[in-house]
Amino acid sequence: MQKPILNPEIQEIIEQTNPKLEMEVFESNEYAVEEKNLLKEDDLKRAEDRIKGFIQEKLYADDSIRLIDLSAYLGISLHQASFYLNNYKNIGFSDFINQNRINDAIRLLVEKRNMNLLDIAFECGFNSYTSFHRACKKWTGYSPKGLRINTFLTNGSKNEHLNIPINSQKVEALSNNFKSNG
Repeated sequence: MQKPILNPEIQEIIEQTNPKLEMEVFESNEYAVEEKNLLKEDDLKRAEDRIKGFIQEKLYADDSIRLIDLSAYLGISLHQASFYLNNYKNIGFSDFINQNRINDAIRLLVEKRNMNLLDIAFECGFNSYTSFHRACKKWTGYSPKGLRINTFLTNGSKNEHLNIPINSQKVEALSNNFKSNG
């Protein structure tokens, strides 16, 4: 006869303390925790509808935005908001925010060619050039300056404004890389 893997009293305490988790106990005494779906169908639909508004209203550009702010906007709990991003959007909160900020920065680089990179960073919600640089590299593969050059070249601007030699094969490669990362 095998001895019990988990003391029944401990198992009962775990179940009472955290009813939203199902615990599977294996004979090797390892625990696998599986999250239940924390969103009901109406909560999910509301989150899907409101996340679009969150992006359209550019609420990600607030440099002090927190997950609790997003959850309040979506009308769901903090845990549900985190669950929604991680399980339905396959992205964590900070990556979700920074990805939207970078998309906005790319738009500004195209629309406002003379705008200072630091001003673009602040307008998009980054609180420093360093955080802007880090996010640019992560999401596009380019530094902010490299991204500016790439957007300048890939949007049909005149090359005479650039002080760099233009290699059409390199420009095409940069453009293709940018499109595949976008």
